[in-house]
Amino acid sequence: MGGHGRRNDELVLCELKTLPANYGRAGKPITNFIAGVVADLEKLASRTDERTRGLAIWMAYYISEPVPPQWPEHLVKVRRAAAEQLHVEKIRLDGPRFAHLYVMLASWEDRSRRRS
Repeated sequence: MGGHGRRNDELVLCELKTLPANYGRAGKPITNFIAGVVADLEKLASRTDERTRGLAIWMAYYISEPVPPQWPEHLVKVRRAAAEQLHVEKIRLDGPRFAHLYVMLASWEDRSRRRS
């Protein structure tokens, strides 16, 4: 995991990720990076419970304004993997380009309610 912290018997696991978007350029496809964020949320979900929370904190950059038409589709994939989107912020970089910062809570299953 990227990091962790403990407060009042609650453990917070954090995965940090940057996604250099390559819209219009050569490089690793953004879909690979998005799949990595989804995998991080799934990994965090497998390690969370009533006392342990998982946060995926990720930033995608450079995202032009208006956003490319594929961007909302990528966000849907990540949001489906998360329990909740806690924070989103657009940060102006240069010209019409921005970084998008997201903080998402990983899902968790109450393991005490599992049936044998």
